[in-house]
Parts: sequence; structure tokens; C-alpha cells
Amino acid sequence: MKTYTRGTLGKLVGLGVVYGALVGCGVEEQEQPFIDYSYLDHAPDSDTTVCDEYSVPGIDGAPIVRTEEYNFTLLTMEIEANPHVGELAGLRSVTNCEEARAYMRTQARYLESGYREDVSDSEVSSTRQEIMGGTVTNGKRGIVQIDDNCTGWLLNSRTVVTAAHCLPSKNGTRNFRISYFDPSGGKRGITNSSESMRYWRHPSWTGGANFDIGVIKRGSAWSGTNSSDYLRVYQDSGSRMKRIRLWGAGFSTASGGGLGTLRNRKFDVDWNTYQYFITRAGRTRRACRGDSGGPAIIEVSGVDLVAGVTSTGTLKKTDRCVEQGGKQRHTRMNLFNLLWVIGVSGSSCTDASVGGFEARSCLKVTP
Repeated sequence: MKTYTRGTLGKLVGLGVVYGALVGCGVEEQEQPFIDYSYLDHAPDSDTTVCDEYSVPGIDGAPIVRTEEYNFTLLTMEIEANPHVGELAGLRSVTNCEEARAYMRTQARYLESGYREDVSDSEVSSTRQEIMGGTVTNGKRGIVQIDDNCTGWLLNSRTVVTAAHCLPSKNGTRNFRISYFDPSGGKRGITNSSESMRYWRHPSWTGGANFDIGVIKRGSAWSGTNSSDYLRVYQDSGSRMKRIRLWGAGFSTASGGGLGTLRNRKFDVDWNTYQYFITRAGRTRRACRGDSGGPAIIEVSGVDLVAGVTSTGTLKKTDRCVEQGGKQRHTRMNLFNLLWVIGVSGSSCTDASVGGFEARSCLKVTP
């Protein structure tokens, strides 16, 4: 049985294992999609990059693609460091010269554009993000609303996980009101109204979906909860994430309304990388402001596994919900994000795999 504790993160970092990692307390305010695609129309010809391919003995299925500037492999590919570039190029990996040229051409234009995917603290704090067209649910195991702004979920008896952009910019303490969508009796407070609690934003989060993870910790147990109320964390391969169910308590229409009512809806995973994955907003089902931090759940044999948290999306400033066809990005609860969460919260995890999918349960937590 594998056990993850706060010390695990330090050991991994000490060994040099470091990864760069529904929107604005729900969906971020943007006039246009987060990434401007227009400059790709003027990208240089793909044959301007010298490239050759060769295999490495003993590494089956992982040929190296060598260019003048980069070596790409399936195991250590540059796309992991810059997932937005892979997203723009439509690539999940770089396995041949054609893909390497496409990646490098896209990256060059991405850098030339001077584009940065971040938002100011004032923008984050003013946005509130419900799932448009979702099924209304009175209660659901493990899901909470933070104040009247964001959604989150219960990791254990003292820890809530949400999106980093739902929290103030400097780690510390502040008053929060946590309401639980209790499956036994509906929405109820699990704190003494608004009370002081510690909180942390992931130190690598600078805006966007990379590392958009935040933690709130109470000094005592959430009122009236037990181990059956806490959610497991998905730790299996991203390639197995085919369909997820989004949960959120944000707005339910593009023009507003419905804030604070829990809704859910299934979405197909459109694209994924180690740091985040994407679902697409439909005509009648979309993520909205107030859904941020809500869990993206994979359902396995009747068990909910949290694969990620809702982070950012494509919408206009005047809208409450992601525009039809727009991208809904969800930060993955991968191993390194999970290790950070248990490190700051004082939690520890054990194997809780189900139905052939790897997962962790993090029920133990120190005061």
C-alpha cells in the first residue's frame, strides 16, 4: 500500500523531480478566448526547421525527434513545459518531425505575441462563478460552496480544495463561510457562519489553468461530517480520462440567476496534458461563474474520483457562462498537485484504487 505524506514532496523535490505545473471564482473575464489564434495564420513554413528522427535502444515506443533547438521524446517532451503551445498546435505529444515543426512554429508565434495568461487580483476577486443546463441536485457527497463565490470539495475532516484564483493573493488567514451540499439533508453550514481559517494558493500559479489549486483548512473538523463525506483523488493516466461530470454552484444562465444551487452535467474530455484538461461548452450545457474550484469527477463503479478542479474558460465580460463551443479548462489533481495539497494541509493519503483506476484517499490530517 502506497502512503503519501507531507515528507513525500520534499523527497521528490530533493531528487530534482520538479514539474511546472466552472471559471473566475468560476470563469475568468475575457473579451476573447484566453489565447489569440490569429497569429497562427502568419506562421512560417513548416520546412524551415531541420529535423531528423532516431530511436533509442531499450525505450520502446519513444523515438527521439531531434531539431536544431530541441530534443523531443514521448517521455520528456517540451510540450509538458508549455502545454498552451501544445493546445494551440493541437498536439498532446511530439513523436515525429512534422509534429516537432508544428510545435516549434506555434511556440515561436506564441512568444512573439508577448501573450501572458494571467489576471490581476482585482479581476479574480470580482468574478463569481453554476452549470448552465445542468441537473439540479439538493445534495452531493463532498461538495461545498465557499462564501457566495466559488465551489470546492472536501478532502478530509479539515481540508477543502478549490481553485487558487478563488482565494486572496497572499497566503494567510481570513474569514470563510463553508456550506455543504449534504446528501442527507441538503445545503447547510459546516462552519460557525463566517470564521477565520488558514488558506494557501499554489505557489506556482500565475494565472490560467496551470497549478490553479487552493486549500482552506479549518482548525477543527467540519461540523456534522464523517469519512463518508470526503472524496477520493484520481491518480491514473490522463489518457483514461474520457468523460467527466462537472459539479458547481455558480450561475445557471448566461444573463445570471441560480447562484448557490448545485448542478452537474457530463462532458467529454476534449484535450488533456499533465497540468490540465479541456471540455467544450455546449449550446445548453456550460460552466458558469461560481463553478470555479468545483470537482471534475470520473465515476468508476459508483465511486467518485476527483480528476481536477474547474479553472478557466472562454467568455465575454458581460456573460456569466462560457460561450457555446468555448474551452472549459480544469486543473488536474495530478501527483504533484496532490503532494502540495497534503503538504500544506498536513494530510496523508493511502491507496484507494477502484475498478482498475488508481486513486488516493487522504482522510488523515493533523490539527
